[in-house]
Amino acid sequence: MQMKFRRIALALAIVLALMPLTALADLSRGDRGEDVKELQKLLFETGWLFEEPDGIFGKNTEAALISFQKFMGLNANGRADSATMQLLRQSWSDLHRTASTTTRPTRRIRPPTSATCASPRTAPS
Repeated sequence: MQMKFRRIALALAIVLALMPLTALADLSRGDRGEDVKELQKLLFETGWLFEEPDGIFGKNTEAALISFQKFMGLNANGRADSATMQLLRQSWSDLHRTASTTTRPTRRIRPPTSATCASPRTAPS
């Protein structure tokens, strides 16, 4: 029984050590680091943040996050909790999947030629 408990405790410790910081703690104004930069990158690339990610959770990041939370129907508290991060990652993924599957026209549109356009001399005055 004690050996089984040790194995479970060891497995839990390994899982917790491998989890990203954002899964363990909410990000909020004043936080700094790579987790904040990841949050800003997601907000920037989905069109919610209008400045380059710098890793500092300031007023613009907070405002962008609150706007995203309101739009998604979440509790708009300005904290990047696990529910907010999950929806933000899903939005980013959906956006990139849509962009990569968008079809482009296969035929180029030709510019008008003199035969298809009226010359200035024949145009009504």
